[in-house]
Amino acid sequence: MKSFIVELLFFSLSTVFFISFMAKINQNIISESNKSDFRMSVSDSISSGAAETELSTGSLKQSTGQQEKTGNSYFSPKTKRSPFLSPFDYQKIALIEEQKRIADEELKKLISKDKIYKIDDPTKKYRLQGIVGKYAIINGDMVEEGRTYKKELTIVKVYSNYVIVKYKNKNYKLVIK
Repeated sequence: MKSFIVELLFFSLSTVFFISFMAKINQNIISESNKSDFRMSVSDSISSGAAETELSTGSLKQSTGQQEKTGNSYFSPKTKRSPFLSPFDYQKIALIEEQKRIADEELKKLISKDKIYKIDDPTKKYRLQGIVGKYAIINGDMVEEGRTYKKELTIVKVYSNYVIVKYKNKNYKLVIK
């Protein structure tokens, strides 16, 4: 029985020693790999032929001026196709995008026709930037309550976060943005 206990104790101590020894070796390997500058260059022939991609441990840089992407994977697919979508799904997506594009073009045509009948709106032309007492800062200029700004806009009343202005005999509300 004593020999069994001695063997068990010897086995457990040797296991602890082995695990600590392997952990120390692993730390040395990791610290050495961080010190060395391991890089490999890969050229991507699909995009422009000259775009080079540098892969380093933990980071991915493209020399074309794009921002640095970090990650733990070296996988760089040549296409952005999802392996989870079928060709039929891609046809549906293409059809939906085409319908959106056509609807956007029609909307732009309608908007361009409406520009002829559009009424002047001072809330688009003038921007209220701040309020100091009875003064309003409009497009960078301080205008007192009751004064006219650029011969067409009159400050009627100044409140804590908005101003009532008169533009072409109509009152409008400019809010601080």
